[in-house]
Amino acid sequence: MPSISQNFLNPFLYLKQLPSSEMVKKKTKFKKKILIIDDDKEISDLLKSVIEKQDRVEVKLAHDPYEAMSLLSDQVYDMIILDWNLPKLNGLKTIIETEKLFRFDPTLPLEWDSKKVQVVTFSGDETSACRLPNTKHFRYVGHINKKNSLETILGRLNFYFDQMVEPAV
Repeated sequence: MPSISQNFLNPFLYLKQLPSSEMVKKKTKFKKKILIIDDDKEISDLLKSVIEKQDRVEVKLAHDPYEAMSLLSDQVYDMIILDWNLPKLNGLKTIIETEKLFRFDPTLPLEWDSKKVQVVTFSGDETSACRLPNTKHFRYVGHINKKNSLETILGRLNFYFDQMVEPAV
């Protein structure tokens, strides 16, 4: 199967070629809230449209770290798919700055006190270079290489979705 980057010339044609498999249409027990933080609008829009084909999944997009911090302060998410190579702040700095912001913001939703959001790093780099430290609010669960096929990316995301035990409020 072609890689995700090869299919951006005609992503909708590629979506039609995806198998109508259990992997793509997997049912879930609760509505999962996912935040995709990626400066590449084509990749994030494609991921959002494919992920939302699954039942009971809500996806929001942020195209820069500061927009992401704003969205995170308004709502609790189950998972963040984080581009490691963002232009203003890289993935690691985005998580560190968000964690600092959360420590001093009394207006955050109360759910943030007990919630650990799963973070999946997403880039074309090697896995070891993209590992995040676990913090009070964020838990690194894995890395997905953008060079993988869309089917492989969805398979990995579904694996991480299955690890979630409770919904965001």
